[in-house]
Amino acid sequence: MTISTDLAYADRLDAQDVLGQFRKRFMITDDELIYMDGNSLGRLPVASAKLATQLVQQQWGTRLIRSWNEGWFTAPERIGAKIARLIGAHEDEVIVAESTSINLFKLVMAALRFQAGRSHIMTDDLNFPRTSISCRVPSKCWTSSISLKWYLLLMGYMVLWTLFRRV
Repeated sequence: MTISTDLAYADRLDAQDVLGQFRKRFMITDDELIYMDGNSLGRLPVASAKLATQLVQQQWGTRLIRSWNEGWFTAPERIGAKIARLIGAHEDEVIVAESTSINLFKLVMAALRFQAGRSHIMTDDLNFPRTSISCRVPSKCWTSSISLKWYLLLMGYMVLWTLFRRV
């Protein structure tokens, strides 16, 4: 099977694309730009821009602190439940939270409060770079590196940028 690289052929396929109708749902300021960044939020949905404006003007501008009790505090669980359905998890197993780095910092600070006399955090060279808070030890050296001075070992289930899974 040969695939044509002709622009007219691509235009015909685009005209037949059943997903083409969704294009108008996104803010597109440059019709010529092909945006394929996989590590991005992507194009801004028009509905999201409207919701953000409503949030700033109504929930923050008008309601002020009262908005906290109008769904803000339950948003992590409520949005997490929606994501759970998409990924096949139970609704109470997913929450939306701050970035991994911020949550990791919170975990480290909580652990530190309960570990008097211990002062070291250990992670290995297979973790996400931002996880290197205090010390990064090559994974093959773990057993010789662990001691009572360590109060926290940070280790991920999957190795970043690979298909390698720890067992």
